[in-house]
Amino acid sequence: MKKMDTYPQTLLSCEMHLRRRLLLTQSATNFTWKDIGESYDVTPTKLNTFIHVNKRASVDINLVSFLSALTRVPPGWLINKNPSNEWNLYSFDQLDEAFGIVCSEGELIQLLYDGIESRKHDMKCVILKVGCLTLYLRIECYNGGFMVEMFNYDWTIFQYLGKLLSHFKCSIGYIPTVTSYIITVFYKEPIICPSAFISSLNALYL
Repeated sequence: MKKMDTYPQTLLSCEMHLRRRLLLTQSATNFTWKDIGESYDVTPTKLNTFIHVNKRASVDINLVSFLSALTRVPPGWLINKNPSNEWNLYSFDQLDEAFGIVCSEGELIQLLYDGIESRKHDMKCVILKVGCLTLYLRIECYNGGFMVEMFNYDWTIFQYLGKLLSHFKCSIGYIPTVTSYIITVFYKEPIICPSAFISSLNALYL
């Protein structure tokens, strides 16, 4: 398991190209570079170019926003030597259709069913808008299971999402991040959880 009390300091102590390389390892993301290339048309060459680019002005903000969700770090950690610890959810709004989608309740449920049936390893950034609520979600499907990660937490959103997913009989857990921010997770096994993942061991019946 990643030591989250020392992992952020390790990342911050690295030069930018080393930090990016560490964040994009398979052990950090559960994705190989080949997986990323096949699913999102982000070739190993493009990833390698991003790792070594020095000028912030040369950075593809759409790619940064996607990699921020993939690696579960604020976007600034991928482009600034001394980043802020604040999470900026506006990065979801920077994503084009190749990386992120805006969907309805029904489309989200269908997305999860499709992921279960396809058994493909896939990650999508989803903005779900329902009434006055806007949910920013990272959805990873693999081998017939899934994780739905809430990037913006409040009790109303938690209850709403729990009820929406209740027929999947999800369990609940959470993922500590490089900041004090905690990502709440609804998950259906089988799924490969990240090394920092902590399960509440409670099934969800809301």
